[in-house]
Amino acid sequence: LIRCEIPLKWFEIENSQQFKKFDLSNLTYLNLSDSSRVCKSHLEDLNRICSSNLNKMSLKGCYRIDDKSIECLCKLDLSKSLIELNLSETIITEASLDNISKSLSKLECVLIRNCKNLKEISENFKRRENLTIVI
Repeated sequence: LIRCEIPLKWFEIENSQQFKKFDLSNLTYLNLSDSSRVCKSHLEDLNRICSSNLNKMSLKGCYRIDDKSIECLCKLDLSKSLIELNLSETIITEASLDNISKSLSKLECVLIRNCKNLKEISENFKRRENLTIVI
């Protein structure tokens, strides 16, 4: 598997232990958009089965993705190779952008459309070199 665009809810995954049956070692793009069950613990589980080849991830519309989830994501090995991250329609705040700015050095594009809890984007984040921000 190199590319996955199927919402996890289609798999009817009841608990994070079921993630382990998937081989995602060659995965470069993971689209979890609109997956209602994805939360921090699932990101931690993904780290165990994804390689560092992952360069694009979409969490768009995953309403459980919050600042704690992004804090966790930024600490995971799988995030170190990310060049594009879609966080549109999540409940992140400015704290997530700070974590992203400090931790995801290879990130080139971040999408943050319709994040209702994101009130302001810091000037430091806006001025980060080689980062395209899609609002």
